[in-house]
Amino acid sequence: MPTFWLDSNVFMQAKNLYYAFDIAPGFWDVILESAVDGLIGCPMMVYDEIAKGGDDLATWASGAKAVCGGFFIEPDKNTQGSFSTIAEYVVKGGNYHPAQSALFLKGADPWVIACASGSKGVVVTQEKLVGTDSKKVKIPNICKHYGIEYVSCYEMLRRIGRPLKV
Repeated sequence: MPTFWLDSNVFMQAKNLYYAFDIAPGFWDVILESAVDGLIGCPMMVYDEIAKGGDDLATWASGAKAVCGGFFIEPDKNTQGSFSTIAEYVVKGGNYHPAQSALFLKGADPWVIACASGSKGVVVTQEKLVGTDSKKVKIPNICKHYGIEYVSCYEMLRRIGRPLKV
């Protein structure tokens, strides 16, 4: 199982900001190489979110999925159990606004956390921890609640130890 589980925002922010395809192709090479080596992965729901964009990122993800069948992963029973636990907390115990809970549970975010939880992996997200008074559900807050490590894209790249080639 992968060590690092990537959130959709890692890909989207990279494409739109600091690792755009035309200025930092090495980033995308490192991501794909790391997926092929089994270091990183994503739940299939991340692929679905990316594919909805119908842009260069969707095209890249489709190619990455074809090259590395283990990059975008369907949830197993262990992951599904973790998802159920997370969903119950978000709906009943997390003090989140019901509309925000529903929005969170409809997307890929809880699946990223569930995959990491089930495999003792690390969540990779660009989201930041928010205060307990926030009604929005954020990945770092759920990870903190369950004792799941989370890091930024930059920290993941440092830990993988593959320099980006421009």
